[in-house]
Amino acid sequence: MEAAERPVGFVNSYLDVSVEIGLPVLAVVLAVFVFLILLAARRRDFIASIAAGACLLAWGVANVWSSLWMEPLLWVCPAFAAILIIIRADKSVMPAALLRSVAVAGAVIILIWGAGWFSARSFEWLIIKDASSERVSLRKRENAGGANKTGAQVEIWADGAVFGAFYGRNIRAIAPWFPVSGAIVYPPWFAAGRNQEHTEQKGNLRIYSGFQAARVFDTSRGEGNVILLHPTMPPPRGSMAKIENSKLLLCLPEQDTSGYSLQWRRWAAAMNVRLVYSPQLGPRIVLRGNVDFWRRLFAGQNNGLF
Repeated sequence: MEAAERPVGFVNSYLDVSVEIGLPVLAVVLAVFVFLILLAARRRDFIASIAAGACLLAWGVANVWSSLWMEPLLWVCPAFAAILIIIRADKSVMPAALLRSVAVAGAVIILIWGAGWFSARSFEWLIIKDASSERVSLRKRENAGGANKTGAQVEIWADGAVFGAFYGRNIRAIAPWFPVSGAIVYPPWFAAGRNQEHTEQKGNLRIYSGFQAARVFDTSRGEGNVILLHPTMPPPRGSMAKIENSKLLLCLPEQDTSGYSLQWRRWAAAMNVRLVYSPQLGPRIVLRGNVDFWRRLFAGQNNGLF
């Protein structure tokens, strides 16, 4: 939920290993790495062994900011250094070095796991990926029951032009203001047929942002509160623009140079749709500095705006 495109890696070899393969494998990788460094450090009388250890250490540090492990050709130098270290190592110190490396690797993995567990517990809302589609569910931790859990929930049709390229960050920030304990987020690239993806549960708040605003015209009727948030395309003309929902709210930025605001204002006047202006310059919302307005808007009910 943090980007509008799918990531190909973490730009960190250790994160790649831990996420794609698991923490136990990362523990083995760290243990081997520490073991080789300890062996190299014990042969300070052999310049080649020290050089090999420095090469291996530099490669290991570089992996913190890159994914070198994904390139087989880049393993040649560290592999040669590892072989040289083992050949020239003092065999009598190997057991002690192995025990120390295992202890260090174990301590690091426990620290990572503990930090992850405590940080995850600090987030009130859980992110649950729907296995059957690209939509994502947000649920309060005490109510987490899976993406298909029934009950009233907020629907957000995201547009990066409104919520930002890292739209998930802003959506998680507004989640505590939702009137219910669950939300479904549809990414900008989500493709759905008419009326196929709406939960249509009574009392839902539906937020159509940016170009997604056109989806509200897929059906002329609807229940629950609906927000058209900073549309970035003109409203359709003719019968397509007719909608029957007394709880429909159009939110436009106070200052907008897109040229669509005038068309939406005319449509809202013709359809008797409630219109409010957000304290924004352009379509992208900025929560900081305008918290009171956005809190009232995303509360969705009993907020004085509908």
